[in-house]
Amino acid sequence: MPDKNQYFYIIPAELLEKGKTAEALLYGIIYSYSKAKGFCWPSNKCLAKKLNRSSISKISRHVKNLCDSAWIRVEYGGNNFRKIFPLVELKSLPSGARGLPSRARLIALKGKGAYPQGQHSSTISSINSSINKKVLEIIEFWNKHKLPKCEKITAHRIKIIEKVLTQHSGEEIKSAIKHYDDAINEPDYFENYKWSLELFLSRQRGYTSWLKDGEKWQSYLTWYNNPDQQKKRGD
Repeated sequence: MPDKNQYFYIIPAELLEKGKTAEALLYGIIYSYSKAKGFCWPSNKCLAKKLNRSSISKISRHVKNLCDSAWIRVEYGGNNFRKIFPLVELKSLPSGARGLPSRARLIALKGKGAYPQGQHSSTISSINSSINKKVLEIIEFWNKHKLPKCEKITAHRIKIIEKVLTQHSGEEIKSAIKHYDDAINEPDYFENYKWSLELFLSRQRGYTSWLKDGEKWQSYLTWYNNPDQQKKRGD
């Protein structure tokens, strides 16, 4: 019988199948270290020792690659203190993978120092709790509409949403999303290009044009309330 006290690393199959074995294992270590708070703070020397690697510079490169490809997010504080956040997707998980990151498929590899099976749900909750609640609300609100789905939490998306939240309230941004959804899914309306969430929030004449007094929203209302359109709809 297998030893029930053995631990497992959870690693992304996507990285492993692309031949990025070291990065896949490194992600597994980072993910396991993050179970308590949703982030961890090991040094590159610590990670190198855990991976049985002698080159700290290679660990630094692997961390950068994971960050650039949106598997992790890194924050730096005073005295070069570093927090590493594993990033997970928001889409629903199959019942057999409840509590695991839903990056298509994951492989469980036997290891030491990670966490036993059955403790993954709390890890996911703590990771999500480390991200600004208002950021998650914007992503979830966007995904409820007939717009290109935002299925991953990435450092880039978080940065964009946090920036616009300094300029407008969460409710104002949600209102703009709702207005955009109304117009973009109106069959006869000329505005029919569906932006991603990032483009909607960051491009010129993007979400601000769909605020209550925004140019594009007012243009849509004028079109929608036109007598010819009302007659066509049978209003």
